[in-house]
Amino acid sequence: KSASAYITTRLRPTDDLSVILGARMTSWDNDKRIYDLAGAETSTVLQAEHDKLTPYVGIVYDVSKAWSVYAGYTSIFQPQTYQDTSGNYLKPLLGNSYELGVKGSLLDDRLNVSAAVFYLKQDNLGIALPGEYAPNGNSAYESVSGARTRGFELEVSGEVLPNWQLSAGFTRSVSKDKDGGVLSTEVAQNVFKLFTTYHMPNVGNGLTLGAGVRTQSAIYQDGRGPNGERFAQKGYAVVDLMGRYALTDKVSAYVNVYNLLDKKYYTGVGTAYYGAPLSMKVGLDIRY
Repeated sequence: KSASAYITTRLRPTDDLSVILGARMTSWDNDKRIYDLAGAETSTVLQAEHDKLTPYVGIVYDVSKAWSVYAGYTSIFQPQTYQDTSGNYLKPLLGNSYELGVKGSLLDDRLNVSAAVFYLKQDNLGIALPGEYAPNGNSAYESVSGARTRGFELEVSGEVLPNWQLSAGFTRSVSKDKDGGVLSTEVAQNVFKLFTTYHMPNVGNGLTLGAGVRTQSAIYQDGRGPNGERFAQKGYAVVDLMGRYALTDKVSAYVNVYNLLDKKYYTGVGTAYYGAPLSMKVGLDIRY
């Protein structure tokens, strides 16, 4: 169970400058509760962390009416319930996170764009050990200190032209240990998402067509096969389509097509499952 309290305040030293200050105090424990036949309860505390302070500082500066730049810092405290091969619980994840970015509002605030770079320093990062298990039967983890994560994000969303909506984003993130080895290889380093719709108000009562694509780079994990082979999923892309037609002011018919090209892929490389195949959903949307 956990309990936390936080405080935050926003200061305006000038009309163009905002400073956000905050802090969170967290107490957390992981206990094991057993009830006998009479209903009596016994409890054994397996992990406990009390009064952990995590501060946050953010600064936003309005360069112009359309553009602003910002910087943020926060400390990291995240309890973990992973166990190593001996059944010992990993210590909480600790670290610091830094972010710099810029945001813009264009086309009379109809289109929003942003870009950011981030850097995380983490200790006690839980990394799964392929083919090894904790006494409870779950995958065993090891604690890695000195982990570093670097990356950037690009996003755009809003109305590009009248009746044309667009949402797109690209993220790159790479995690390495203190010796430069790549960590979290089961997480894609590059992810791109795009979805766009176009509304045609003059077609009947209104027709909206849309399409989207989700892509990610390759992921892998060593030691997953019987002889320690690498299990990998190559980079892939999934295409979706949608259509919506207004029958009346309150009733619309729609069709959504998922995984149009019936791409076969695994959603992960640990406990791996196939991604959803080609499918279609048709329905009516009634609003009062």
